[in-house]
Amino acid sequence: MNRKDESSEIVKNYYNETLRGLPTDYISWRWGETEIKRSHYKQTERTILRVCELMKGCKSVLEVGCGPAVWTPYYIDHVTDLTLLDISEEMLSRAQDRLKAYDRVTYRCGDFAKIESLPRGQYDAILSVRAFEYMENKPHIIEKCFSLLRPGGRLYIITKNREWCDLKRELRSREMNLSSTHPVGEVIQNNVVSWRDILSWFTQAGFVQTEANPVILGSYYPPLNYRVGQILCDQVQRMVYSHDMNRWWSYFSESCLISGIKQ
Repeated sequence: MNRKDESSEIVKNYYNETLRGLPTDYISWRWGETEIKRSHYKQTERTILRVCELMKGCKSVLEVGCGPAVWTPYYIDHVTDLTLLDISEEMLSRAQDRLKAYDRVTYRCGDFAKIESLPRGQYDAILSVRAFEYMENKPHIIEKCFSLLRPGGRLYIITKNREWCDLKRELRSREMNLSSTHPVGEVIQNNVVSWRDILSWFTQAGFVQTEANPVILGSYYPPLNYRVGQILCDQVQRMVYSHDMNRWWSYFSESCLISGIKQ
């Protein structure tokens, strides 16, 4: 098994095992356990609602790394042909349960990088929310998305940002403790990259009208993890989430939205 295959298996097994062992539903566990997580959910929700507006008129949509369909209900009513893809069987099973009232959804389980049966040039939009950070060979993933979109199709990727202050701190800590064993949940995100690199790969793949915008602003460390700091971050995020990323927002942006259009 090569490194890419091994990485994919680790991600799949991690989420399969995590979901099987959860005492509650995944969405509550991931987004509802703490005040900071709930704030981050609301910030992500604002970006999702903005993406939904931009996706209006997109009838054929592919969601890559759909998880348990956390965000799918926000746009599903506007779509006539939806394909949900995830590498984890457990995640996909929960997505099916969450969307059981809808009969126009196709579910695919597998590694997006390897699946060859997706129709080329057929999708109006491809959306991926918090899955890109786990993927190997990211330029190839973006090129593949480009090939699957029809002319005028849109790609939206929401992913973690390597320039975020907390992540920089964590990576420095790992470098200083190379002999320590780190949780699998941290290790599988070692391939997080900068929004600047992703934006560059979009352009190289052929996308136009590319943008990078902040999604979640904040920190799990003082003083921004205090209540006042959380409120401040949330208020700032309300003002800038549709603005272009810059050096300042990049430092405080846990995640970002990268988008582009296929000519």
